Amino acid sequence: MGPTTGDDLRERQDAGTTGSEYRSEHLTTGDILPADLPGAEEKYTFDGQANSIRDPKSDRRTGLVVLAVMAGALTLANFLNPSVWPAALLFVALIVPMVLFHEWGHYWTAKKFGIASREFFVGFGPRLWSFQRGDTEFGLKAFFPLGGYVKIVGMSQYEDVDPHFEGRTFKDAKRWQRAIVLAAGSATHFTTALVLIFVVLAFVGIPKATTTIDVVSDDSPAASAEFQQGDRILAVDGEDTPEWEDVQTALRSHPDERIPIEIERDGESLVIYATLDSHTEGETTVGFLGVSPSEVNETTGVREAVPQTFARFGDVFWGNLVAIRNTFAPSNVAKIADQVGGGDSRTDYRFS
Repeated sequence: MGPTTGDDLRERQDAGTTGSEYRSEHLTTGDILPADLPGAEEKYTFDGQANSIRDPKSDRRTGLVVLAVMAGALTLANFLNPSVWPAALLFVALIVPMVLFHEWGHYWTAKKFGIASREFFVGFGPRLWSFQRGDTEFGLKAFFPLGGYVKIVGMSQYEDVDPHFEGRTFKDAKRWQRAIVLAAGSATHFTTALVLIFVVLAFVGIPKATTTIDVVSDDSPAASAEFQQGDRILAVDGEDTPEWEDVQTALRSHPDERIPIEIERDGESLVIYATLDSHTEGETTVGFLGVSPSEVNETTGVREAVPQTFARFGDVFWGNLVAIRNTFAPSNVAKIADQVGGGDSRTDYRFS
């Protein structure tokens, strides 16, 4: 058979030859026309879903128009709210790597099990840019901030599978392999969480309140007693307070009382007497001084960060499960329904 041109391809389609039939006869990648067809790779490629020929240049032009419209809309919104563009850029910077990692989880596990993938794209809609590696076309589409996808061969029972992929489709894989491929995308989010928690613990640090005063509230007992920013609280009513939690506990136990508070100011130890206010929390009355602590980022050694990472991950994971359970508890759902109907019920757990 002699070389086939783009016009010949259109004639084949007019005559009823489907894209899948043509791929079966001529294509080795399942998507891009072979290079030995003069000008075919430059002009036309097959759209696997529509079984029709598409023009990459036209796709790119459409995609650029879409990008221009989105950029224009953001710019217009930015005139009304100057934080729109920074927020949009931050959103893209966060969502695109997450999408890539998620889809890579599906792609990598499928490849390990010998399952073919035809496309791996960030975004949806018209193609902006792509390249071919083996059976897979990688690239970027116009609506890239909205997500992405990997097209694994044979995932849909209605898909017309090219004989080129025979034995390498999703349906040909074992059940446990298919389960792993499906779960791999979501598993990457848990992996990301573990890595980020470890990095924060070992290198960034967790904010920790100190016993040094950062803010003295106006019209508070602390202001009346002339506490100052930078004072370090050493003891409350004779009790040593090495941690901020100790300061809080000691102050709360002396509502409406005049007590001595030992501080360190400019390297000197001073004792200041202050008469605390009182606040009611539930059925308990607690003392109030009116100061806020300064914070420092406290890091953990790399070795210690490993078990702490899993411990914190477990706490967050379990906390979410408990919150879901409590949110959908019959008593809480009844309170939510009462609120929606204009009632006075108070709920501890709400949808957000």
